[in-house]
Amino acid sequence: MQTVEQSWYKAGHDAYLAETNHIVIKFRVAGWPGAFSDYMTDINSGPGTGNPLDITHSDLQVFP
Repeated sequence: MQTVEQSWYKAGHDAYLAETNHIVIKFRVAGWPGAFSDYMTDINSGPGTGNPLDITHSDLQVFP
């Protein structure tokens, strides 16, 4: 089972598998740090502090 963050990056990687251009594609996920390790089935977990200033992000190159 993948976390929400892992699923987002896998979707980006899978979407560009057939890409023939030699470009760099990066995906970003943003949210409260505690939510990065949530699973799609974690429907009862809170979003974190609720404070917009606590939102962070993570970037990953999904292609090539």
